Amino acid sequence: MERPVGPRNAWLRLGTSFFRHLPAWHLFYIGVYSHLTFLISFNPPRRDWAWLYIAPEALVLFYFYCYFKAQPRLPGRRRKLAGVFALQVAAFLAVCLLAEPAPFAQDVASWNAALARTTIPPPAGTTIAWFAGRDTFIWLYEITSLFWNILIILYVLREKGKGSLMLFYGAGLLFGMTLESNGVMLKYFFEYGYHVYLPPFHAPLVTMFNWAAVFFVCAWLWHAIQAAFPALRRMRWFWGAPAIAVLGLMIDLPIEPAATQLTLWVWNSALRSGPQILGVPLLNYVSWFFAVGTFGAFYLYLTRDARGEYVYARGRPGIGESSRRAGNEGASARRRAPAWIAAVPEKMRDRPLRRAVAFWGSDKGRWTPLARNLVMILLIPVMHLVAGLGILAATLIIEGWDSPVFSILRQR
Repeated sequence: MERPVGPRNAWLRLGTSFFRHLPAWHLFYIGVYSHLTFLISFNPPRRDWAWLYIAPEALVLFYFYCYFKAQPRLPGRRRKLAGVFALQVAAFLAVCLLAEPAPFAQDVASWNAALARTTIPPPAGTTIAWFAGRDTFIWLYEITSLFWNILIILYVLREKGKGSLMLFYGAGLLFGMTLESNGVMLKYFFEYGYHVYLPPFHAPLVTMFNWAAVFFVCAWLWHAIQAAFPALRRMRWFWGAPAIAVLGLMIDLPIEPAATQLTLWVWNSALRSGPQILGVPLLNYVSWFFAVGTFGAFYLYLTRDARGEYVYARGRPGIGESSRRAGNEGASARRRAPAWIAAVPEKMRDRPLRRAVAFWGSDKGRWTPLARNLVMILLIPVMHLVAGLGILAATLIIEGWDSPVFSILRQR
């Protein structure tokens, strides 16, 4: 006998469905919040940027299309997909019709003029007069980002398991933290006035944590696309890296113009003379492409098993026999830990380089989550080198040796 769908059961089912597709709703939030920011945070509203809402919302719609395509037996697929699209259109129209500049909205003309006269980085001891609403925006940015990071952490733990959590909020987080902090340290951009910093890093905690969320959402989207189009599963791992990078750029597209105008991060004044897109230095988008793409390349390579399947592509119950076998072997190794430690001197005498090469060449799908995460952490300097060389090479091709990017670097 079927249980009646009462109000309580309906809310439970709605909450369960929301959590099952949480990363997609996070993208939906990014689109709506960015659109709302364009209209309430600027005076006059930046309606010319409203079209940027399309980028993350297109990813949401495409994800649900892929999800329904991968499950042909799911009833009402077209109706549900149409419902998602109707929700997106309704949110867009509601923001357009109801949003008005807030009392703390910045005056676009006066603030742009003030920012143009400001030397960034400022001379020592100089006080920069920010507009009155900036602290409000920073509080909102920090609180909402923390809230979504907590939700995504819970989602990763529940749906993908501890191994995926260790990878994205372990190695991925450390890579993002050093990446963001290096940009501030090299004086390409600056992030003033935040409320939580984590020494010795130069960037605020919230911007560093957001990298882990971006890495996970991009990888999650790519696996959803692969599930819908089986031919993509047979592609080599290195073809997935640029696809993941493009997904990252689409997520970032509506965020950067508003954040730059609201001075959530402030670009070095030398970059104003270089090429820009929507008022944001081209360097930002080049850096995003190579940062997300580099992480994606290493992630795909280290999570692909011998059969071409990805360890964290499916949900927790279907991670695969190889992963379960790896977990059993890991538990067995922990029980034998004392004997293993006693054998370390012998192992060190027995050509450790050969052992390392054999381990690297083994089926990476059978690696334990701890081993995979430790390898990713050890490879972070290599990832920075690859991303940095890619950024510099692309900048050299696009802008030439006299680019502001190289002039800032030469001043170090």
